[in-house]
Amino acid sequence: MKVAVTLISYNQEKYIYDALLGISNQTLQPDEVIIADDCSTDRTRHIIENYVKNNDLVGKWKLIFNEHNIGITKNLRKALEYVTADIVVGMAGDDISLPNRCAHAVECFNNYPNLYII
Repeated sequence: MKVAVTLISYNQEKYIYDALLGISNQTLQPDEVIIADDCSTDRTRHIIENYVKNNDLVGKWKLIFNEHNIGITKNLRKALEYVTADIVVGMAGDDISLPNRCAHAVECFNNYPNLYII
């Protein structure tokens, strides 16, 4: 099973670095990472771009930077349009993931094949 992490953000400069680090530190690395920032007015975008550049993730992680604020629902929908994986681990810019988050999601879906969401 393929795993995607979608991270949506808006003005979360205080937390976004730890959210990105949480993705990088997964024991089971996601097959896809899609980050959609909803036109943040703080340094969120700058932190995301620097993190991706400094960790050799350019071209590996999909970055979406909205030209204007479209709201949380549309921003999430936009991120999900890029997912091709079987399992989606959803995050917001202020979520900090334990290192086993992706592995645990896969385990849950393997153990309970009728699950749609956890």
